[in-house]
Amino acid sequence: GAAYVTMGAGSRADEPHRGTASQPNGPGILGYSLTVAARAELEELAAASGHSTRPGALAGRLDGAVGAIGRGAPEGAPGFPGALLAALDPGGRVDFAATGPELVRSAPSAPGRVLTDRATFERALQEALARPCATTIVEHGDPTRADAFGGEADSARALAAADLALERLASRLDLRSDLILVLSPTSPAGDDDVHLGVALAAGRGFAAGSVLTSPSTRRPGMVTLEDVAPTVLAAHGLRAPSYMTGRAWRDLHSETP
Repeated sequence: GAAYVTMGAGSRADEPHRGTASQPNGPGILGYSLTVAARAELEELAAASGHSTRPGALAGRLDGAVGAIGRGAPEGAPGFPGALLAALDPGGRVDFAATGPELVRSAPSAPGRVLTDRATFERALQEALARPCATTIVEHGDPTRADAFGGEADSARALAAADLALERLASRLDLRSDLILVLSPTSPAGDDDVHLGVALAAGRGFAAGSVLTSPSTRRPGMVTLEDVAPTVLAAHGLRAPSYMTGRAWRDLHSETP
């Protein structure tokens, strides 16, 4: 959760321990004006952290044009889908979201006893992509559940499902004008050691075969979660505000993959 709040804030942040998300409403799969009731706790955590953190800064800078798709929490499941925490604005609102039980189907042998429903997930993506100049945070869900509740075979199946979803998403984008970021926000849940995760960028401003870096790290091949919001803002032609500690990802134009 903290990783997703950090992505939406552009600065290091903590996750809320309580709160709920109101039921979305609206036509189609994506609901509108979903409100995350943990906003007050997020603000308290930010104030206590000592960082210049403003939860929801990304969506605030984009006038709320940020949506969330993913995980598909069953009714009564604890916690928030991470995508909601990255997509909320400073008022705790997410303008369009599909993160509830409509995105999963029952699968008693699967980790968490559910799997992401492919058809519903893809319809949600299609609705999100129809929105002009919008940014969507997507959390597939199966890898998260496999990491938390499954084994190695479960993780392999979950990654294959997420990879197929990514392939179909990318096929709907025009990478001459669109940008897609792929990243693993946390280390594996079952490992006490902290590991670096994967970070990829494809689309405008990022050439195939190049290496990512950012002024935050000043190291080839290394970027941070705090850099995600400034990178998205740069794709919209906007400068990151001074209270974001992250900086936009850059392309080193290297031939090394």
